Amino acid sequence: MSILVYLDIWLPNDVPLSATNDTAMRAEQVVRKVVEGAPKEVTKETGTEHLLTSMTSFIGGGGPRFWFSISPKATQTNYAQVIVQVREQGGPLQN
Repeated sequence: MSILVYLDIWLPNDVPLSATNDTAMRAEQVVRKVVEGAPKEVTKETGTEHLLTSMTSFIGGGGPRFWFSISPKATQTNYAQVIVQVREQGGPLQN
């Protein structure tokens, strides 16, 4: 079973797309660091040490509707959406 979450990143209205991209990349780094810090005894129970299944960033707008069941945001240079999928660590929604 996996868990799918998303991060909405909003910056001030006048920022360039490159600043939004940089911020989204930093958010991805934080997510990776948090996932890598998961207790090893929990991850070994699953047979692999990789809890992060996938991570995708949409810079300047939200992901397409078929990707996630929320309404996509309009194209804007100050907005990014990061979609993160991780494997569940134990029973339903534990840890």
